[in-house]
Amino acid sequence: MNIPFKAMTKVALVEKCTELSDELERVRGSLTDSMDRNADLRYKNTKLIRVKKKRKGVVDEASKKFIRESAIRSSLANLVSLGITIPASLQDGSFTIWLLLNGVCSGLLIPLQTYLQKRNEEI
Repeated sequence: MNIPFKAMTKVALVEKCTELSDELERVRGSLTDSMDRNADLRYKNTKLIRVKKKRKGVVDEASKKFIRESAIRSSLANLVSLGITIPASLQDGSFTIWLLLNGVCSGLLIPLQTYLQKRNEEI
């Protein structure tokens, strides 16, 4: 209906308003449903736990566990990286002890950096 609203009768205006109102409710309802569905999917496999507030400068058990996991992950990643890099550098003659030292130091510095980060954060 492309008739200007001033030219419409009261009955036609009421009908148009109820039509637009119904359409608005349908859109709002579908938007709410999709948001609820997304929230359900997002939090379906999430477990909420309550933790005590920690002071700055203190590393709690959850942080220690995260640091241990970070150390294992970084050690494995550096081991795989060195396992690829050392044979390749030996083959082209560019192997130095600094390459090995760089991999070992990276494996040690990542958990240390994670520890300092967890110690300085305040939850």
